[in-house]
Amino acid sequence: MAQLILETDGSSTITERWLGVNQYILQVENFGRTLRSAAPYPCALEFSRGTQAMMDMVFAAGARR
Repeated sequence: MAQLILETDGSSTITERWLGVNQYILQVENFGRTLRSAAPYPCALEFSRGTQAMMDMVFAAGARR
């Protein structure tokens, strides 16, 4: 199950769950398919770089608090 827990201000928490979705299993299955069949991996490196850049911005903003 995919789950997101958002702590908004230290006193409230929002939890969202997506039943039947496990992005980590899907990622591993797609990677294995790419290794076995030389199919293109459905996640471009640019996407991963963008994700990392966004995470870096979030951590930097948190450090300024």
